[in-house]
Amino acid sequence: MLTGVLIAFFHTIGTCKNSDGYHGKGESYHENTEETIEADIAAAAQILCRAIVFFTQNPFIVITYDNNAASVIGPQAATLDEMRVVQGELSTYAKCSKCYEPNIQTPSSSDSLPPHKLPIWDALDVSSPSSLALPVTIDNSPTSFIEEDVTTATPIQDVLDDQKPKSYLLRFIRLFQYLIKLEIPKSLKLGKLSFSNPKVWIVIGIGVAGIVILSKRRRKNVVKEDFGAFIERFELLPSLQPPPPAARHLLSDLSFAVKDIFDVEGYITGFGNPDWKGSHEAAVRTAVAVSCLLKKGATCVGKTIMDELCLSITGENRHYGTPTNPDEPSRMPGGSSSGSAAAVAAELVDFSLGTDTIGCVRLPAAFCGLLGFRSSHGAVSTIGVVPISQSLDTVGWFARDPSILHHVGHVLLQAPSSDLRRSRRFIFADDCFQLSKVPKQKTVYVVRQATEKLSGYQVTEHINLGKYIDSNVPSLKEFREPDDVQKGISSLKALSSAMRLLHRYEFKTNHEDWFKSVKPSLSSNISARVLAALNTTNENVKTCYTVRTQMRAAMSNLLKEDGILVIPTTPDPPLMLKSKRTSCDELENRAFILLSIAGMSGCCQATIPLGKHDGCPISLSFIASYGGDRFLLGTLLDLYSSLQKHASIISDMQPLSDSEGDMETAELFKEKGNAAFKRKQWNKAVNFYTEAIKINGESATFYSNRAAAYLELGCFQQAEADCNQAILLDKKNVKAYLRRGTARENLLSYKEAAQDFRHALVLEPQNKAALQAEKRLKKKVTG
Repeated sequence: MLTGVLIAFFHTIGTCKNSDGYHGKGESYHENTEETIEADIAAAAQILCRAIVFFTQNPFIVITYDNNAASVIGPQAATLDEMRVVQGELSTYAKCSKCYEPNIQTPSSSDSLPPHKLPIWDALDVSSPSSLALPVTIDNSPTSFIEEDVTTATPIQDVLDDQKPKSYLLRFIRLFQYLIKLEIPKSLKLGKLSFSNPKVWIVIGIGVAGIVILSKRRRKNVVKEDFGAFIERFELLPSLQPPPPAARHLLSDLSFAVKDIFDVEGYITGFGNPDWKGSHEAAVRTAVAVSCLLKKGATCVGKTIMDELCLSITGENRHYGTPTNPDEPSRMPGGSSSGSAAAVAAELVDFSLGTDTIGCVRLPAAFCGLLGFRSSHGAVSTIGVVPISQSLDTVGWFARDPSILHHVGHVLLQAPSSDLRRSRRFIFADDCFQLSKVPKQKTVYVVRQATEKLSGYQVTEHINLGKYIDSNVPSLKEFREPDDVQKGISSLKALSSAMRLLHRYEFKTNHEDWFKSVKPSLSSNISARVLAALNTTNENVKTCYTVRTQMRAAMSNLLKEDGILVIPTTPDPPLMLKSKRTSCDELENRAFILLSIAGMSGCCQATIPLGKHDGCPISLSFIASYGGDRFLLGTLLDLYSSLQKHASIISDMQPLSDSEGDMETAELFKEKGNAAFKRKQWNKAVNFYTEAIKINGESATFYSNRAAAYLELGCFQQAEADCNQAILLDKKNVKAYLRRGTARENLLSYKEAAQDFRHALVLEPQNKAALQAEKRLKKKVTG
């Protein structure tokens, strides 16, 4: 970081500009005299001392280079004012009263300068600022996104992440060698310190390098304290508790944080960019969602970092730093609600608020191993939230505990509770799971195992979602790539393209005027996305709205009131920090294929952690129909412990050779058997269950299901044998006891049958079939 100020500092002592441009030859020169050099050295000492103090306290400084002008800019107004004071003092020492400028201009030629006025890059034997051999990179290729040349700022934090302290020190020594090149008279001393002694410069160089390294360590320690999650800490106390005997507020004693996109009265909403914060006033009222949580007893403890302008889903922010992923510190946390996710994952708060437009809650929840919830579009108020794309914007939240996730939803959802549905139907999108790199044994199989023994859960179904969308959302043909021959995956890609176009168009509509008036400093990847958004036309935008309407109708027809679509949250694990731009783009392109399903339909989506695979979090998503938020939250609360139990069992199992393929084949035969059973094709059902057993003979469900088919065929001995095997594999399989009891009753073994039904009642005391059978058998046994 000191390197940054030294570059600006050396520019300043190396060049001098008045209102007429650079001083020409003659009287405008500072003469190369002992007095002038003494002033330069005094300035060097002054600025170096101020820089050491200043930059250890303000590590986030950027250097920009535009039209031969180098600028040092800080994260807030105070930083820029400080730099102006520093440069003003320097101009006084250099005996030039007209150099009080925040930009330090570079002369077109160094020939017109006295020897000690060489530009810094000439002194270091490099050709131009773009090839400056320092930890700081200066981008001098302008990015034109508002019909003007706008510089991309390069953060000085790159210096902090330099893993080569030795290289650091060598670069500082080269800088000090530039000072040594000055023609310093041997008699010149500053106090009792002789600057002509080389040992002095060695001591200074080592001292500065040590300060930089200590600053780097200090910054790392700060990150460890709050994982870099917060941009601003404060405390908003909840409403007073109602007097007894009234119940305490639902969220009492819980703490939460909010993404820096929500308004909080008295604080400026930063939107992930310093220029946005600098050009807006403090909010006069608090966002509705935040107020609702405060009224129900929760305490807000601060605002969290987000991706710049909400235009990325990696979780990185070059202005304020990237929050640490507590689950995998070397990997990206996901965004744009990165700080909110990190705060919950690090157990700094009980829950947090984010927004989800194109995946901004779901992806960080997946990457940080958290529960996340994206509400149905319009279900939670967005008043007091900076708009991004109103057709896609939703409020979401993170939690570690499913009961807290459920309570927060109960508070935020505006519609009255009407969840009287008990039956649940799970539909697996098989084509979506083909995109995932996680074995289905750790996702699909876990859900099946968790649901098959719970009451109220119907037999699972499977669907090729892409083909279903292709048939039911005809307007997507406008976005389909001509080279895609697979209609299913092509439809999902087209849906993603429609979502991204709608997102860019509405972002431009909301913020184009601000970009043109403020011309903010942006990181390079965000600058490119802003450029794409501002260049968006209204071509095909109407079709986007048609796609959105058709997609919502299609999902409603598929899921109805009891359906839950099961998909992977994201196809890929989180990338390593500082991954290449191409890798980030590829991750986003693949992720949007899955994220656009709920995004373009307006459906609610819950993100659920299911352990790990290859050291990275596994995340599955449940999607319910538009407006089914309470139903989905209730399902998750009901199923969560069973999901975690079976995920743990699977993770402890030794992987078998080609176990994933075998297990999927066995499950496919079971599903075919279930379908045949429903159609009363008993023999076909037996055959399908038999094929499943051949592949996987360790599944109690396969034997129990075949026993049910044998009972329908009147094959009671075979049914009893299958139930014996099922109970041997799973002593808590209620259905196996019921079916064996039925088989034994038909084989006139009433006593044994009664024992089976009593055993079923021990496991499920309210089981109607077992109660009726027990009463019936009592008469037969006594008679």
